[in-house]
Amino acid sequence: MKLTASILVAQSVCGFLRHVQYGARQPLPFLSRRRRFGTVLHAAIAIYEKSGRRLDEAVAALETFVLPPEELEEARAILAWRHGRPRDPARRPFLIEGPLAAPLDDHRLDVRMDRLDRRDGEFVLAEYKTGRLADPGPLRAQLRILSYAIGRTLGRAPAAWEVELLGARRVVSIPAERDLGALGRFASGLAGAVARDDREPRPSDPSSCRRCPARSYCPRATPEPLPLAAAPLRSASAQLPLFDA
Repeated sequence: MKLTASILVAQSVCGFLRHVQYGARQPLPFLSRRRRFGTVLHAAIAIYEKSGRRLDEAVAALETFVLPPEELEEARAILAWRHGRPRDPARRPFLIEGPLAAPLDDHRLDVRMDRLDRRDGEFVLAEYKTGRLADPGPLRAQLRILSYAIGRTLGRAPAAWEVELLGARRVVSIPAERDLGALGRFASGLAGAVARDDREPRPSDPSSCRRCPARSYCPRATPEPLPLAAAPLRSASAQLPLFDA
């Protein structure tokens, strides 16, 4: 079975959410609105990094996308903030919007990370979030899954995790988990739940129910849940962001 980090992160939050989003592939308008801005901003940042941090190229590319004026202005401001902040001269980009594929039990795990740098012979994993805050549960799950794929593919897990909260214009360092065995057990447990099609509405954090985009379909969250439509055919699982790009 082909898996992505997003599928495993969704399973870590709640099996029912994973089923609605990736099994039934039900459109979730809340995610779609946020995903569009996040996708455009990620693309512009990737162009900036790959061009040798040329702000003019990133802004020019940004303006080829159709965004509401307020979102376009916000994206320009984020690019300007990233361009102006101090950089660690010891860090060098290794992968930018880079895909990796790693074995996971009998499955294939496909991941894509925002940026992977090298510093003093070690990896630094950096992820971008368009909001002012990031939900710590899904965020840590995402970083653990990405680190497992990096460790299995490149021989060592990242020594540092970094999250850019673009809406807040700040960078947060999170202590990295480097034990490849523990990372593998975590990812394997989620993969097994997906393979069993565990779709129980059983969130890892009960408070997440209040903001769950699949709430209107959930039999435990509403007395009259909306019916799930039949899933459209699709050739491959997409790597999509969860909650916040």
